[in-house]
Amino acid sequence: QERIEYSKTFQGKYFNFLGYFFSIYCVWKIFMATINIVFDRVGKTDPVTRGIEITVNYLGIQFDVKFWSQHISFILVGIIIVTSIRGLLITLTKFFYAISSSKSSNVIVLLLAQIMGMYFVSSVLLIRMSMPLEYRTIITEVLGEL
Repeated sequence: QERIEYSKTFQGKYFNFLGYFFSIYCVWKIFMATINIVFDRVGKTDPVTRGIEITVNYLGIQFDVKFWSQHISFILVGIIIVTSIRGLLITLTKFFYAISSSKSSNVIVLLLAQIMGMYFVSSVLLIRMSMPLEYRTIITEVLGEL
């Protein structure tokens, strides 16, 4: 009942809208990644760049699409990563509280460290894929050949 009441407030409607927006954005990225893997092709534009190009062409305004699409894409990916890490930590905390004991605490800490490490690497790869080629090579140099 508290969630229903909260969803009727302005902040609840705002967060609900953002949830739908990011859900559609993530589903589109997964869909395009699957198509790129199946047909062995490299994606050239992301949804943000494509959306900005369509809007600029439709409205006929002067706008630096390349500059702003890079920044908006980077911000969106950053928001997705931060919120998903938060959700992952909340879920893992509930899970580990349910199964933890004094004897299993070391194993749980090691498991949590392993999961967070894998999650960090996948997040860096997600950020890397949403960057232009000249910045992507910098991350590749830092991480090594992937």
